[in-house]
Amino acid sequence: MSVQDLQEISAGASSAIGTAAGAVQDYAQQASEAVTHTAVQAAGQVRAGYDEAERFVRGRPGESMLVCFGVGVITGAVIALSLRSR
Repeated sequence: MSVQDLQEISAGASSAIGTAAGAVQDYAQQASEAVTHTAVQAAGQVRAGYDEAERFVRGRPGESMLVCFGVGVITGAVIALSLRSR
């Protein structure tokens, strides 16, 4: 094998590595954009849910208090039962 053959092999490998690196970079950019888009959508949905809950509480404060009280009682009962079993 001559020096020229080694140089040609090296140049071919370098080109292949450059092409692969470019493909990986493109894929990483697309993945980053997809994650950003999904995060923006999720934030919008969370905000919409928060706004809906706020409207419900303002429209029905008595029912909201009863629901909170019920959740507190159930949570307390679950915690008491879990501590009792220890």
